[in-house]
Amino acid sequence: MIGLSLIIAAVAAITVLITKALKQQKGHLLLLFAIVHLVAIAVAAFFMHVFEKPLVQFGFTIFLFTIIALCYSKKIIFFIGTLALMAISYVQWGHYLLNYQKYKSLDNASELYNAGYVSEAIYTYQRLFNTFKEDPTYLAQYAEILSTCDVREAESVLKLLCRKKTDYIYWSHLGDCYYKNGKLKEAEYAYKFAVNMVPNRFVPRYNLFLFYSKIGRRSEFFETGDKIMRLPIKIASPVIDNIKNQVKKQLLLKSRSASFEINI
Repeated sequence: MIGLSLIIAAVAAITVLITKALKQQKGHLLLLFAIVHLVAIAVAAFFMHVFEKPLVQFGFTIFLFTIIALCYSKKIIFFIGTLALMAISYVQWGHYLLNYQKYKSLDNASELYNAGYVSEAIYTYQRLFNTFKEDPTYLAQYAEILSTCDVREAESVLKLLCRKKTDYIYWSHLGDCYYKNGKLKEAEYAYKFAVNMVPNRFVPRYNLFLFYSKIGRRSEFFETGDKIMRLPIKIASPVIDNIKNQVKKQLLLKSRSASFEINI
C-alpha cells in the first residue's frame, strides 16, 4: 500500500513538472525529446523490469533532470543531477571496479568447471564466497557446481540464494538437494513453494510429480499428475509436450500397477 502511494505521488509530481515545463518552454525540442523518452520509460516500467538495467536508470535520470533544468534554469539542478548519476554509477559498477581481479578469478573458475576441473573450480568459488555472497548469480553458479559433488553444501548455498532472490527455479533446485539429503518434508515444501510461485508453469509442477513418484506417495502422485494434464497450455513448446507425454505414461503405468495389485 505504501509502495503504491509512493508511485502515485511520483507520477503526480512528474506530471506537474512536465506541465510546468511545457508552459515555460513551448516548442523546445530538447524538452520534447526528454519528455517523450521519460514517459516511454515510465510506461515500460509498469509492464517490464526495465529499472533493473543500468542504462535505463541513467536515461531516466538524465531525462528527468533535463526537464527540471529547463523548467527552473538553475545550476544547482545540474549539480544534483551529476551527483545522482554518480550515485547510480557507484551502485551499479562500484563493486565490480573495487573487485576487478576477483571477478576475473570468478570467470576463470567458471572456465575451469566447464573444462571439467571441478575441484579447482570449487576451491576458487569457496575462496571468493565472502566477496560475492550477496550476489545471486554467483550463488546460483556455486550451488550448481556443488550439487555435482557436495549436495549438503549445495543445500546451504541454495538456502542463502532463496533468501536473497525468490525464484521458482532456485526453490526447485533446493527441493532436489533436500531430497538427495533425505529431508523429504523440506523437499516437499520447497517443491510446493516453487509450484505456488508460478501455478501455471509445467516444470515446477512436474518436479513435484516426480518427487511423489520417487517416494511412493500414490495419492499425491495421481493428484499432481491429473493437475498437470488439465493445466492449460499458453504457449506450446517441445518441453511441455514432453512433460505431458511423460506424465500420461507414468499415470497409465501406475494405474495398471494398482489394478494388478487389487486383482491379486
